[in-house]
Amino acid sequence: MGLENLQHLLEHVRPTVLFHIGEIPITTTVFNTWIVMLILFPTAYLVSRRLQARPRGMQNLLELLADFFNGLLEDNMGKEGRKFLPLVGTLFLFILFLNLSWFIPDMKPPTTDLSTT
Repeated sequence: MGLENLQHLLEHVRPTVLFHIGEIPITTTVFNTWIVMLILFPTAYLVSRRLQARPRGMQNLLELLADFFNGLLEDNMGKEGRKFLPLVGTLFLFILFLNLSWFIPDMKPPTTDLSTT
């Protein structure tokens, strides 16, 4: 494989610069990550404001995920693993939604960029 082929492959992996804020280039990776964050923040706010003692709907799903990760962390780290639950859960949901952004038309998921992975 020659250098020409490598350069051709890098064009498909390298993010495109959309615009600059001062000297800082804003690439498709950064912009698409911002879009996912703009979707997640209001959703998290709305879900966390309607918590009930008897979970239903989205709260039920989130409690199921929290119990799963809590069990996973405690199995691997003991009782100390519980304090990492917010970090692990947040990273899981953020990366999941970054990958699911593939289904938004004309949006390249930020996780396809080599500097993200």
